[in-house]
Amino acid sequence: MKLKVLYQKPFILTFLIAITYVFLILDTVKYPGFIGKHFLVDARIYFAISAVLLFIWPLKSRLLKFILKTSFATMAGLLLIYVWFSVVEATHYANYVLSKYHFSLEGLIYVLLFSVMVFIVPKIEIQKLAKVEVKNFWQVILFLFAAYTVVVNVGGSLKTASVSDIYVILHLKDSYDQKMYDEWGDFYNYMHFVKNNTPENANIVIPPQIEPWWTRSGNLRLVRYFLYPRNLIQYGTEEIPDVKSLPQGTYIMIAWGEWGCDQYGCKGWPEQTIKTKEAIYKNPNSFGVKEIKENFLYNPIDTSNPFGLLKL
Repeated sequence: MKLKVLYQKPFILTFLIAITYVFLILDTVKYPGFIGKHFLVDARIYFAISAVLLFIWPLKSRLLKFILKTSFATMAGLLLIYVWFSVVEATHYANYVLSKYHFSLEGLIYVLLFSVMVFIVPKIEIQKLAKVEVKNFWQVILFLFAAYTVVVNVGGSLKTASVSDIYVILHLKDSYDQKMYDEWGDFYNYMHFVKNNTPENANIVIPPQIEPWWTRSGNLRLVRYFLYPRNLIQYGTEEIPDVKSLPQGTYIMIAWGEWGCDQYGCKGWPEQTIKTKEAIYKNPNSFGVKEIKENFLYNPIDTSNPFGLLKL
């Protein structure tokens, strides 16, 4: 059995291209991974399938030809939009576009890349795979796998490189702290705060590497990069199993859910009442200290100070 049966139904590819645009845009205005969570299949998989099919599908449909003819205008418009908002992000701080305009640059780069793919692929002179038979099914799967890998890696790399390069061009005289803040946002301020308020030989308990802390304050390797040579302690549960067994002078990070907070539910850590010798709260607008409380009973219900340190 050959692919000729499918070739007689070009509306399938037309529909796939349209639905891929819709899914990628939803990932942009909601959050990256929205489609994967609610529809079980990552939007970038639709991207990969469309890319492979454009290579092997005869372009007969009038509607499909119209989409391809208008692809340059679509690509040019998306490129201008992406460059503009990349400049806006670079001139402010990390995730400024997300907080101000409520859409993700990480998602937008995939919409742009998809428009580039729709414009370029039909123009590439390649041997059409019209004679591919069902026995070569695994070859098609391999193409899809390769396409998906390329899409994910190129998209992530371009987003990081474009914003970073624009930032460097516009901030040649910025200090190290300013550059790190632009890259890491409030997370860098928090790490700077912890580093300034703990000795180098301190034991520090950090949140578990589960949502919503897993990419930043609960990422052991990332936190170690900022706080070395301090000794980091991490448990796999939302509560610290036995606080009383920790050595006196141990610090515990107070960390609000960062990345994916809206997706997974905003909450603070640690999620238990703890009697402490000292509570040091971070200034929300810098890496300075807002307030220090001695002989303090930490209550997780109090969300007025979402970031800080507890000293046992």
